Amino acid sequence: MTEYTKIIYLMGTKISLYIKGEETKMLAEKAEEMLIRYNEIFSANSDHSQLAMIKKMAGIQPQKVDEELYELIKTGKKHSLNENSFLNIAIGPLIKLWKIGFTEAHVPDKESIENVLELLDPESIQLNEENKTVFLQKKGMEIDLGAIAKGYFADKVMEFFKDHEAVSAMVDMGGNVLVHGDSPSDGSDWNVGIQNPFLPRGNVAALIKIRNQSVVTSGIYERVLEKEGSKYHHI
Repeated sequence: MTEYTKIIYLMGTKISLYIKGEETKMLAEKAEEMLIRYNEIFSANSDHSQLAMIKKMAGIQPQKVDEELYELIKTGKKHSLNENSFLNIAIGPLIKLWKIGFTEAHVPDKESIENVLELLDPESIQLNEENKTVFLQKKGMEIDLGAIAKGYFADKVMEFFKDHEAVSAMVDMGGNVLVHGDSPSDGSDWNVGIQNPFLPRGNVAALIKIRNQSVVTSGIYERVLEKEGSKYHHI
């Protein structure tokens, strides 16, 4: 039995994988291949990803997609339509207006915002279960999976590790931490640090002990736009 740690820079973040079990290096390499493939399929910033093709075909025709992308869009649509949900995977056009986190970030004018509001309708995401196609019924619509994609990827990678009998494992996708089994430090619970938003990186506000669980955080202090005395963040 061996332990193996792999660091991957992908999806605009640092991904850390830890595995304890048999053939751990092979498992980490296979997991990296999975993540690279997911990035190619799910990327919102590539013109050639399947997600981008759904946008290009909005109002024109359904787009066939891989099983994983279909599954996540189906899940995202379901939760977006929940009465008390704050999730809306159809928010893409509004996200692109602000471009927070990119060099072109700016505060859009009221008219530009009002012009895209009618496109933010998850009910207009049409899914075909048999053919695994996705159709955005209005031209200009765009799906944004940023709120749920990394958690989904972490689940898939951890499922792969468990299927190959990993004794313990961790998937850390930059704010999405998922653990299985014992911590390598002392053979018990895992300590997950929550970054203090008012101090330099590495200073924690709290430590959370978890076991076979996930901790997900998102801060309003990293991807932020400051304009005329006001701060705008990406959440």
